[in-house]
Amino acid sequence: MNRVSTIVARLNEGKRLSTASLAAEFETSDRTIRRDIALIKEVFGEFLINDNGMIYAIQKELLDNVLTPDEISLLKGALGLAERGGLSLTKKMDKKEREKLTGKISEYERLYTFKTRPFEEFNSRPELFRELERAVKFHQEIRIDYLRDGEASVFIARPYSIVFLNENFYLASELFHEGIPSLLLSRVAMIQSIESTGELFRPDPSFLKFVERFQTSWAKYYPKADGTFDEREVKLQISGEVARYFKLKKFLPSQKVVSHLDDGDIIVTYTVTSVWEMVPLCRQWLPHIQVHYPRSLREILLREAQAAVEKLRQQPARTYGGCKRG
Repeated sequence: MNRVSTIVARLNEGKRLSTASLAAEFETSDRTIRRDIALIKEVFGEFLINDNGMIYAIQKELLDNVLTPDEISLLKGALGLAERGGLSLTKKMDKKEREKLTGKISEYERLYTFKTRPFEEFNSRPELFRELERAVKFHQEIRIDYLRDGEASVFIARPYSIVFLNENFYLASELFHEGIPSLLLSRVAMIQSIESTGELFRPDPSFLKFVERFQTSWAKYYPKADGTFDEREVKLQISGEVARYFKLKKFLPSQKVVSHLDDGDIIVTYTVTSVWEMVPLCRQWLPHIQVHYPRSLREILLREAQAAVEKLRQQPARTYGGCKRG
């Protein structure tokens, strides 16, 4: 990541960069630099010009013209966490480049205020994150000692990425049970230790694509014979009373508003790897949603609603200041 951060900072200054020179500077291959450039394009969009191996930006100021305010807020948080943890995102970044980037972010702070939940800190365990970085980078199979709610578990897994999701850090790994792969999403704060098994693995392109696409901690990996993985469409009808919120915001990256009904309702679709990815969102907006499909999602919500009603019925009436309230 330090390579990519440095390249972005130089592009932000309006510099023309040679892929060959970058490869020599960072002691890597042209192919690796081209992958870095592809990653920058994927994150920031198609703003680069490649002129016979010379790379430069169409728009000089990335922070002014490419990043949105909420992305700038996230970038600030990520850079701050990396600084405190001594991780590879910033530890080899040129001081002047880092100062310019953080200075530009400070300009936005005078204009915007973000009331987000705090980021999960990791500065108390920087060595664990560096071990995870090495395991991901070099495709090392690892043993994970995990502690959740006082219950200890041990997994042998293949780590693919450190994922920042819902203000928490997770390790996304491929886990095998009787030869069948699945997703192991481990909360980093609950990892007690990791240790290399001494085995290396070749990343599975299907699982790599899955890690790029999954949207929530409820994701499930179901590989298919054709080298892809199972995804399903969810179709919801949103009441006109709350439709504006779904028009203004994507609650999941795959959200699409596909039609507007005469009564003000809207039809929204999502592409997910498991119906359980939709359950928290649907809970939040009941009773303002109808599930068109899949039926399994509707049945899950119905069971939960029935259980909640039954629990409320069983609660005893309480007395407040001599007055009985049900």
